[in-house]
Amino acid sequence: MVKYGIPTALYRAFTDYDKALEYVSNWPAGKTLVIKADGLAAGKGVIICRDKIQAQEALKQMMMDKVFGAAGALVVIEEFLRGEEASVQAFVDGKNYSLMVPAQDHKRVYENDEGPNTGGMGAYAPAPVADAGVLKKVDEKIMRPFMKGIRSEA
Repeated sequence: MVKYGIPTALYRAFTDYDKALEYVSNWPAGKTLVIKADGLAAGKGVIICRDKIQAQEALKQMMMDKVFGAAGALVVIEEFLRGEEASVQAFVDGKNYSLMVPAQDHKRVYENDEGPNTGGMGAYAPAPVADAGVLKKVDEKIMRPFMKGIRSEA
């Protein structure tokens, strides 16, 4: 995404626990971050951390305690982006693409999404949050640069 100018959260990936801890310790105070296991974790490998203590505990659970098994061998630490989330997938043949109907899933347990990720409580499509204006932005800012990128590497 960075290589082709596609907007994304600031992030770094780590396989070294101590380096990940150091990165977290330098994270700006008061700025929420997200720690993600980079493998299959039954939909539960993402932890939103509101402070450095939560982030340190998440890293320990993933990288040292191996609560997600091999999925936590590589972790991604990124800035938390506020807002609604929707998934927009596409059919791609290497030259052309067609966006699919946007979907939205129920990620977190409890009212107002206050709890941890559930691993899947269902989804629905089309997702009203991804209206024509959002889909136009997805097309212009994500899919076109993505397609230009993969074409240049073919």
